[in-house]
Amino acid sequence: MKNGNIVAGSRDGTVKVWDINKSVCILNIKAHNNFIYAIKMLVDGNIATGSADNTIKIWNSKNGDLIKKLIGHKFPVRGL
Repeated sequence: MKNGNIVAGSRDGTVKVWDINKSVCILNIKAHNNFIYAIKMLVDGNIATGSADNTIKIWNSKNGDLIKKLIGHKFPVRGL
């Protein structure tokens, strides 16, 4: 992320934004009901996630709000 934070997705379906200077999680999002296989910071600063639940979701990186859910994949989303 531009501010020096990093974003990570995990097997429990959560997305965490970490302040790497303070070594603390500053945002925790219960993003999916299954593994997160893909995560990407978008040009606008928001977060895109792809999951084993066959969806792509776009998240507000400041407050964790869901912006958009993209459905239609028949298989897990493993790349963005």
